[in-house]
Amino acid sequence: IKKGVLMGKVVYGYTTDKVTKQVYPHPVESKVVREICDMLLEGMTYGKICDLLNLQGIRTRNGKLWEVYNIKAIINSPVIRGHIHYNYKGEQIEVNDNHEAILSEDEYMVIKEMIDNKSKHYKNISHAPKHYLQGILKCPKCKKNVTIASSKPFKRTLPNGKTERYGEPVYYVRTCRPYNKEQIKCTMKGCQAVIVEDIV
Repeated sequence: IKKGVLMGKVVYGYTTDKVTKQVYPHPVESKVVREICDMLLEGMTYGKICDLLNLQGIRTRNGKLWEVYNIKAIINSPVIRGHIHYNYKGEQIEVNDNHEAILSEDEYMVIKEMIDNKSKHYKNISHAPKHYLQGILKCPKCKKNVTIASSKPFKRTLPNGKTERYGEPVYYVRTCRPYNKEQIKCTMKGCQAVIVEDIV
């Protein structure tokens, strides 16, 4: 494998020299990727980052709105950390420190730890039964199904030092995304599900 040559599709944030095929940061996309990395380091969620990019008028390479999977694909790609990893005819090819990185390894580990901790938290509260209105309610403005999430308001520290959440789940209707795939702007704000229950 030649140093600087990437097989297959180039991840957002990078481009290749048409002659040498070497990888280097795209002058515009790399700045967006760095902004995404900084927002993740600040503790923002994938969804929040998508909303901010879309509201700024920034689009993906294909001119589409940002979705969570776009952010995940970028952050989890070793290319933005300066490495090339891919499978070639059953052989795992790895060339580290191959080109200029946008995200350092230390920063990546911080982001990964933050995301893993959030995933554990969501897993802990996901055992609540689905709300009976889930999948039925639609936003009157953007016409998309609204999401009803749950949380547990109380927590206590066990003798072993671990934290345990307890109590009945509290449900709430989540705020609509500012834009959907059809690029319809929506300003519908969320509320506690009990308000909708009373109306129903």
